[in-house]
Amino acid sequence: MSSGTAERNPGHRGPETAALSKETLLEKIEEAAALYHRLVLVVADSGSGKTRLLRRISEELEFPLVNVNRELSRRLLDLTERQRTLRLPRLLHEIVDEADADVILREFEEYRASTQRRLKLFRLEAVRAGFKKAWQEHDYATIIAVAAKIPETVLQEDPKLLMWYDQAVTRSQMG
Repeated sequence: MSSGTAERNPGHRGPETAALSKETLLEKIEEAAALYHRLVLVVADSGSGKTRLLRRISEELEFPLVNVNRELSRRLLDLTERQRTLRLPRLLHEIVDEADADVILREFEEYRASTQRRLKLFRLEAVRAGFKKAWQEHDYATIIAVAAKIPETVLQEDPKLLMWYDQAVTRSQMG
């Protein structure tokens, strides 16, 4: 016999009956900012206002909003029950990576636009993703400009960054 459900324990105030407040959610988002993926998972009853509140906060803070339930449902729809079980972990990872890619590229854009001569704090992952995108778009000037803002040791110790930088310098001199 399980305990802790609202049905069997009428006095229980768990997540299914708790009110979703903007202030609490903003606190959780602030806490998540220090985490690697910077994700917040919101679980509440249907119709509780999760999506509406998250959309409003997402617009205010300019961060991506991912409805994991909707995304998983869409991706699992045409799969058999066995396939769903096997693919679920990978699909969750893909959903997180897609959302994180937008954030990472936005961070890189901040590095590019920064007027600081040297960046004191930066995510290496954001620099890698930004260099890769700039390379694909033949935007060699961006690679060179951001490379000048990060410590040379970081550039020298990362083979991919160094390759993109060296090739960007070479190609920008050619054309």
